Amino acid sequence: MHLVKKINMEKNRNFLIVFKYGGDIALKVNNLEESWLWHRRFGHLNSHGLKLLSQNNMVVGLPSCIEDKEGVCEGCALGKHHQQPFPKGVGWRAKKDLELVHMDVCGPMSRLSHGCSSQSKGYRLYSLKSNKIVISRDVLFDEKATWNQEESKDKAWRKAMQEEFNAIEKSKTWQLVERPINKEIIGVKWVYRVKHNSDGSVQRNKARLVAKGYSQQPGIDYNETFASNARLDTIRTLIAMAAQKGWLLHQLDVKSTFLNGELEKDIYVEQPQGIIVNGEEYKVYKLNKALYGLKQTQRAWYTQIDGYFLEK
Repeated sequence: MHLVKKINMEKNRNFLIVFKYGGDIALKVNNLEESWLWHRRFGHLNSHGLKLLSQNNMVVGLPSCIEDKEGVCEGCALGKHHQQPFPKGVGWRAKKDLELVHMDVCGPMSRLSHGCSSQSKGYRLYSLKSNKIVISRDVLFDEKATWNQEESKDKAWRKAMQEEFNAIEKSKTWQLVERPINKEIIGVKWVYRVKHNSDGSVQRNKARLVAKGYSQQPGIDYNETFASNARLDTIRTLIAMAAQKGWLLHQLDVKSTFLNGELEKDIYVEQPQGIIVNGEEYKVYKLNKALYGLKQTQRAWYTQIDGYFLEK
C-alpha cells in the first residue's frame, strides 16, 4: 500500500481533500453499437421490434439498418428470471418438540410485543406487588437477572390448564384410543392469557387448548367451513329497537362454546403437553366434538345451535 495523501481533521470533524492535477485528463467514453443503443432506449426492445419501427418510419432518427445484436443483454437476462411458487402442500412436518422447521410466515409485528404502550410514550409493565399493568418511562433493565417464563410450571397456570382439560372431559369432546395408522395426527398447543379487571388488576389466568388446524387438508379433514356471524350493525340495531320498545335483553355466555359442536369427520389429536396419561403416551385422542383451532370448528357450533333453535 502507498500513502496517497495525509489529511488533517478540521474543527467540524471533516477531512478536506484538494487534488491538484498537473494537466488536463481526457476520459474515454464507451462506444456502443447503434443496435444496442436503440435497444436500451426503447426499454430493451428486441431486434424484430426495432426493425418494424424503422421500416414504418415510426421513430425519427432511428437508423434504417438495424442489425441483429450479438451476445446477450445482461438486463434482459436478469429481467427474465422467475421465482418458483411456494408449494401449497408441505410434505414434511415437525413430529417432536424443538425440531427445526423452515418457514416464511413473518409479517407485521405489534409494538406491544416489545413492552411498549400504544397510547403513550412509555413501557407497559406488570407490577408483581399490585398485580396491575402500569405505564412508565423510567425503567431500568437488569440484563443479568433471569425470570422463569415456563408458565405451565406455575401453580396458577397449572390450575387453568386443569380447568380447561376438565371442561373438555365434561363435554365428552374426545376419547383416548390407539394411534391409527392411515390417519394424520393433528398436534395441539396451550395458549395462555391473563384476563384483567377494569382497574388493571388480574382477574384470572386463562389457558386454552388449541388444535394446530393449519395442518388439516381440505376434502380429507374437513369440507365446509362457512358459518354466519352477527354483524355489529345488527347488534346495535337490535339494542336500539329494544330501547325504543322497552324490551328486556338477556345476555347468554356459553362457556367453551366450540366444544359443543359435533364433527362429521374423524379427527385425531395428540395428547396435550403437561397432561399426558401415564403408561399410554403412544395413544391419541379421537374427537367427538370440535376443538378450538380446527378449520370446521365454527361451522360445527353454528350447525349445532341452529338445529337447536329450529327444533325449539
